[in-house]
Amino acid sequence: ERYERAAATARESGRGLWACADAEGTAGPVATGDGALVLVTVHADADGNDHENRNDEYVTLRNAGGGPLDLSGWTVSDAGGHTYTFPEGTTLSPGAELTLRSGSGTDTESTVYWDADGAVWNNDGDTVTVRDAAGSVVLRHAY
Repeated sequence: ERYERAAATARESGRGLWACADAEGTAGPVATGDGALVLVTVHADADGNDHENRNDEYVTLRNAGGGPLDLSGWTVSDAGGHTYTFPEGTTLSPGAELTLRSGSGTDTESTVYWDADGAVWNNDGDTVTVRDAAGSVVLRHAY
């Protein structure tokens, strides 16, 4: 009984392995150092043909924490194993948002490009997983 109560309390308060999921098993803010990475948007269904309009397929992340968040070496992946790695020096300031577009372009402070050969995010549902440079899951969201 004591174990079951402890597990229920951890789940309800989002501690331990429950830190990456809310009550529905979707992503919520997850503390990572001085920052808290939050998934703001998944825009999986680009206008027209997703494979031809990859820059209209994107995910947006926000640093909801009080300090800068160094994303160098962090990855974003889908359920199919497509993986993007943030380049060295990618930092997200407190309150700032970063959009990862599936297509091609020149990276800026607010937008980076996956340069994927085709569409990444499935229109009928997928899972966005963000891992830190050590490979630990920081955020996971199924849609």
